[in-house]
Amino acid sequence: LQGDWSSDVCSSDLCANLVVVKSNHDEHLVRYLEDGRFLQDPHNYRIALDLAGALHDGRDPIRAGVETVTGKSFGNVTWLSRDEPYVLCGIELGHHGDRGPNGAKGSIKNLAATLRKSVTGHAHSAAIYGEAWQVGTSTGPLDYCSGTSSWTNSDCIVYANGDRQIINYIGGKFRLKG
Repeated sequence: LQGDWSSDVCSSDLCANLVVVKSNHDEHLVRYLEDGRFLQDPHNYRIALDLAGALHDGRDPIRAGVETVTGKSFGNVTWLSRDEPYVLCGIELGHHGDRGPNGAKGSIKNLAATLRKSVTGHAHSAAIYGEAWQVGTSTGPLDYCSGTSSWTNSDCIVYANGDRQIINYIGGKFRLKG
């Protein structure tokens, strides 16, 4: 959790309704806490104790972490549970993309066959396959991702009429100068 959390980052209409999609990322944190790996991780030990306490109390550790770091409880945030749909303009947005049908690993092909119109993000690479769209990551370069890669920094805009547009950021910018 990085950034300037001391300011009111969600006071504008742009952040009027935020939705957090449950994913394998959340589940990695839960396993990290349940396995007690933070006991050997001095950098994260203190906050992990708080998050483990929240998990023990039946609270979502990601939500508890955001509220702990920001010192705020956000009433405008919807925290989806696993497999909880979130449909906007006829497009499924509540599925991260890591899980596919019948227990399979998620892929753009098998999600295209089961989710109808959707936008997911698990694969970290922007792609379109039929009505299934996926965005890339929102990270910068990561230490463990070296060599060739199909990863893209991208987002998807969903317009009020149900149209979609993938925006790719090249060199941190989404358009050419000039």
